[in-house]
Amino acid sequence: TEIRRQHRIEEREAVKQLFDGQAEKALKTFFKREGGLTVCDGDDAVNKAIADDWVASRCRTIGDTVEFSREGRELKGKIVDQDDQFWSVSTGAEVHKVDRSHLILATDNRSVRNLNRLAQERLLERGHLGEGRTLETLDGEQTLHVGDEIQFRAKVKEQQVYNRMRGRIESFDGDVMKV
Repeated sequence: TEIRRQHRIEEREAVKQLFDGQAEKALKTFFKREGGLTVCDGDDAVNKAIADDWVASRCRTIGDTVEFSREGRELKGKIVDQDDQFWSVSTGAEVHKVDRSHLILATDNRSVRNLNRLAQERLLERGHLGEGRTLETLDGEQTLHVGDEIQFRAKVKEQQVYNRMRGRIESFDGDVMKV
């Protein structure tokens, strides 16, 4: 079985260890890497830690250091340029395009709404979101802001929008949201 979600070699090994019933070894592997394992007391603390980590990762910018993997190599470099999708990361002699997308996965809609709210609150506190509007969505009324990342859950063919397509809100003009 090929492991695709984990990019670091030691994390792939830890996943294999979990499959083989070697949980203690796997947890030690994740614990060694900074940010690889966070221990929290209760669901609220876990959700806050997840939102904080996601926001910290999303808010990385030019000059910040990032770690990533390429062709089985563990690399570390500084962000030298960025756009909405990628960072350009210099490792000295090489510059790599590194995907900026970071997802929070949850098992149920209630958890998703809670994690989204926590992440949005933190982005607002840091000044990373702009004007907001309360809109009717498939999940009821939600306040969305310029800078929010959203995922469409319905197809709107005439707008070339498809289910699961993701984007970032760029502006509002009346009842129109530009993504």
